[in-house]
Amino acid sequence: TFTSISSRNTDFIKWASHVIERLLKLPAIVSFYILPSSLDTPMRIDV
Repeated sequence: TFTSISSRNTDFIKWASHVIERLLKLPAIVSFYILPSSLDTPMRIDV
């Protein structure tokens, strides 16, 4: 952990940059709902 979070803290900047780079490599998650018929309960689909 960091003793202080500041834009002047170079260790924090390196760590934050690494986290953002790793986040960009994660797969996208798309959620939507399917309604088979008007009387059914919607089903959530996560891709």
